[in-house]
Amino acid sequence: LLAGSKLAAQEKKLHFGVTAGLNFQTLNSNDYKNNLGYKAGVAVRADLPAWFSIQPELLFHVKSGKLNKDTMLGFGYLELPVNVQWGPWFDEDKRFRAFIQAAPYLGYAISKDKSLDLDWQDINRFEYGAGIGLGFTAMVFNISAMYNWNFGSIAKYNASESFSKKFSDKNFSGFTLNISIMF
Repeated sequence: LLAGSKLAAQEKKLHFGVTAGLNFQTLNSNDYKNNLGYKAGVAVRADLPAWFSIQPELLFHVKSGKLNKDTMLGFGYLELPVNVQWGPWFDEDKRFRAFIQAAPYLGYAISKDKSLDLDWQDINRFEYGAGIGLGFTAMVFNISAMYNWNFGSIAKYNASESFSKKFSDKNFSGFTLNISIMF
């Protein structure tokens, strides 16, 4: 990443920006319904040779599922996805392109919804996963859609038996829509 960033900076192809989006996460459980979440943060994109780009982001990402209209299981994660993008530029000024992307990510839960009385000692605050998606760039705007798979579990391996029984195989996976403004 550093070598790619250095190469991109030498070619004046390093872009900084802000990013925001919506997520439609599923808590892979019949008890919980999908809930709309959001994400926002900062990004840097390094344009590399052969139509590749790397775009790491630092996000606050809220993921949740509703049990009923008053009860929600939700967490706010500080998340670091690294988007590896590939796609052709349609003009010489590199203002328009379509791309595919893959993104491994790591996250750490820094907040939780207060409607459920859950103790941090049972909750696995770390998350990790990967996403794949499509997008396009139009001047300073990057718009993308991805599907993200979370490979971890909400419950810690040493969580209480009742919590573990309910959440040991549960995590947040689903679709995200994103827009970035890059300068």
